[in-house]
Amino acid sequence: MLALYAGALDPRIDETAVAGYFDRRDELWREPVDRNVFGLLCAFSDAEVAVLVAPRKLTVLAVPGPVESLTREMGKEGGAPGRLVSPEPDSVRREAALARELAAPLKVGGWLTLPEAVPTAATVAWSAVRLPDASARERRIVEGMNGYSQHLLALSPDARRDFLSRLDYASPEAYDRSAEFYRAYYREEVMGWMRVAKTAPNPRSRLLYETPAYACYDVVLDVAQDFILHGCLLWPKGIREGERRPAVVVQHGRGGTPKTVMDAEHGGRATYHAIAPQLAEKGYVVFAPQNPYVFEDRYRQLVRVANPLKLTLYSIIAAQYEQMFAWFATLPQVDVKRVAFIGQSYGGKTAVRVPPVMPGFCLTISTGDFNEGVTKMASTLHPFSFALWDEFVGYEYARVRQTYAKLKIPERTAIDWFDGGHEIDVDPALTFFAKFFSMCEAARP
Repeated sequence: MLALYAGALDPRIDETAVAGYFDRRDELWREPVDRNVFGLLCAFSDAEVAVLVAPRKLTVLAVPGPVESLTREMGKEGGAPGRLVSPEPDSVRREAALARELAAPLKVGGWLTLPEAVPTAATVAWSAVRLPDASARERRIVEGMNGYSQHLLALSPDARRDFLSRLDYASPEAYDRSAEFYRAYYREEVMGWMRVAKTAPNPRSRLLYETPAYACYDVVLDVAQDFILHGCLLWPKGIREGERRPAVVVQHGRGGTPKTVMDAEHGGRATYHAIAPQLAEKGYVVFAPQNPYVFEDRYRQLVRVANPLKLTLYSIIAAQYEQMFAWFATLPQVDVKRVAFIGQSYGGKTAVRVPPVMPGFCLTISTGDFNEGVTKMASTLHPFSFALWDEFVGYEYARVRQTYAKLKIPERTAIDWFDGGHEIDVDPALTFFAKFFSMCEAARP
């Protein structure tokens, strides 16, 4: 693999030989996670990478490769699961033939060689190919890579500040226009945008239960072929004819379901403090969608399927939310200019990753996750976990507050410091909604 990539990228390499690797990459997501390059399969199979070697020499040996199955016990520390499968000779030949076909316009013959006589499995001793002190060498390499990455991490705040230098703080309107470049970059290069032909929402619903304040419905929407959005709709009673109510999307965390955000009688978790029913009792239309981070490690496998296609879990969620907004637009009682979002834990991750590029959300609350994410994900110095560190939350929020202050609209952002566990502090959340929905109403043209 490294030989193929090096030969493709470095013209100083005159001749490249690839053994025990060259193959179709249709099941890249099943391979060890270090091969899961974001966006790779949008443009490159092994054949397309091989074409970058031409017109220099490339020899592909259809020899057996290492066979390995990497597993991890559920709930225990360890690397991501993956498997190495030895390439089948016929599959190698087909991929090599595709590479020759793609390079045909260059009119360079003989650049790719696929020897028919190759070493047998008995003569390829993969387990014996180890240099003296290989473990010490590996340790030095890993320590060097870690040191380099931590050096980049230290430089990261300045690098990001330079990247964001095109933002215009002259006014909220100017800022919004200048931010569109960054929204587009984030949509395409970081989150990934799923361009899928949408079907009609075709909503199906059934009544689950009623209270004196609201009715709760189970709802399914079509998004695309074999792709749906499921959730629970809490419909407040007493909506007058012609009245439009604000709507709140309430998003559960990892391993949750729409019932997670309900009261205890209807399956709610204590850490969510019945946030959805409390909002419905205040008169808001509430929708609690099912997000895909469920079934333990199965959603992580979904991430690995998505990443080589330049997609993430949030690409899938954004496509579902687009259809949700199309459905909201058909409900005359919903004020589509006042749709808000609150997410807890993984829902809090969603709050800072999806609504920023979906202007249909007029306000967003992230709870149980907002943090200095770059350091949290990349640092090997700090012992981070899902638990929040207030000093890093404060550092990151200060930058948000500074942005709003520069735009002379500091009243549009707020933080609540909650001295508690991994849960929603409901009273401040309800206060935020009342305050900011009023601002949205006052801002109407």
